[in-house]
Amino acid sequence: MSNFTEVVVGVVVELVLIAIVLGVLYRIWGGVLKLPRRQSVQAFQRAVLHCDGRVERVLDPGSHWVSSKKSVFLCDVRPSPFEVPAQELLSADGVAVRVSLAGEYRIVDPACFVTESSDFFGTVYLEVRQALRTAVSDVTASEFSSSEAVIITRIKELVVPRAALLGIEITQLGAWEAISVGRFHQ
Repeated sequence: MSNFTEVVVGVVVELVLIAIVLGVLYRIWGGVLKLPRRQSVQAFQRAVLHCDGRVERVLDPGSHWVSSKKSVFLCDVRPSPFEVPAQELLSADGVAVRVSLAGEYRIVDPACFVTESSDFFGTVYLEVRQALRTAVSDVTASEFSSSEAVIITRIKELVVPRAALLGIEITQLGAWEAISVGRFHQ
């Protein structure tokens, strides 16, 4: 009986050694032979699969085998905060006002998010700043003081269409600071 046990143990040891050797060879030659690789996508991510410079598809959470000819771009789809620090702007009646904004965005279309802008955050930041300038210049100082909701609504009207083109959604937007500074003298 000991011969049978020795044979089984010997076979198991050989199989383990073969598995280790194959694993090492895969690691060494995997880059040279262009073997598929495993890509993990977490529950809070989506992955955009690129092939030959174009979007092939969006991968959901899980584990995926990806050809070496394809690129994978991971997108975090959780809400992310942003801030536009204090901007001193002129209202429609020439009164200087200071406004700071804060909000959240989240990625709703990972394929657009990856392909439409090389600097997504810079693009959104500039869009929100420009919308803030437009919204403040459309109201008088008294309208500004009475309700910041008018400003926020106008900013959303201006930013939401552009954000949708970038594959994101502005989930929250609010005025962090909104005060009149005084009349501007020319």
